[in-house]
Amino acid sequence: MAYEYTGSSSGAMAQPKARWYRYYDSNGRPNLSSTITDQHLKYGYQALDSNMQVIKSATPYSPDSYAVQKAKRDALEAKRQFDMNLKRTYGSASQAAAKRDQILADMASRKAYLQAQLISLQRALGSDISQAAVYERQRKAIPLTLQKSLATNRKNVADAEQNIKAIS
Repeated sequence: MAYEYTGSSSGAMAQPKARWYRYYDSNGRPNLSSTITDQHLKYGYQALDSNMQVIKSATPYSPDSYAVQKAKRDALEAKRQFDMNLKRTYGSASQAAAKRDQILADMASRKAYLQAQLISLQRALGSDISQAAVYERQRKAIPLTLQKSLATNRKNVADAEQNIKAIS
């Protein structure tokens, strides 16, 4: 068996270099060539050394398996691009961690502010409800301004609760 050596001094035997490529067509006839053609890819092929010994086999091309492999390659490339963007943006892991901590602290302070605002809105709504109850006990009509204030405060309380839920 003829081998081509790379000249490395490691002492390990090198893989033989493929001299021929063989595939079997749809009629079962073997076809030899010194290059890989589309037909080789379509039917799968075997790489042969100069003594016609098989050194490697390749499976036939499959559009389905190619699509799966392409999806994996695309996902890896997207992750690599995302990582590169992070590296460019932050420069180091410590900068990224510091930025993350800053964002989390900002969110915590925003949540505390919204909770304080919610308490204030709930007090205003409670005051409006108390005033409306006084009018009802006196069997008087609730003034239009108080009705509008009640509706506005109810809406503001609901919005504030949604904002807090969104941050949590």
